[in-house]
Amino acid sequence: MISFLTAVLVTLVIFQHAHSTRATGNEELHDAIIYTDENGALNINTTTAGRSGFILNGLDVLKEMAEQQSMIVSQQSLIKSQQSMINVQQSINDVQNTTINHLTTKQDLLFAKFHEEVCIGVDYASISVSVTNAWFGGVLANNGLI
Repeated sequence: MISFLTAVLVTLVIFQHAHSTRATGNEELHDAIIYTDENGALNINTTTAGRSGFILNGLDVLKEMAEQQSMIVSQQSLIKSQQSMINVQQSINDVQNTTINHLTTKQDLLFAKFHEEVCIGVDYASISVSVTNAWFGGVLANNGLI
């Protein structure tokens, strides 16, 4: 499938070919050669290669392509920098997750130890509960007395 830019280039070269080899001051314009190579790639060659750019509707296409390439390199550098920051943040997250897991394990061990010490040392059968109505309706005062 031919891209839009390729179609425009071919059209311009054909137009140039129709008006080829004319003098402009001290220079002479030459025909452009359009062909496809053995791999099917479109080739456009002129005899003035390297001395001039490619102008399309007043726009220097080669200059624009160089600016785009510069922008691509700049964006790749930015992406690399951002990936580095992501890697640092991932390392911080890994350390925090390790710390959380360690603290959770420590908390579980402390809870189990506390549960053993409090619950095992108590003889629930010897605890007596007095059920009387002596303090029914009583209220605790500020001084700690009922």
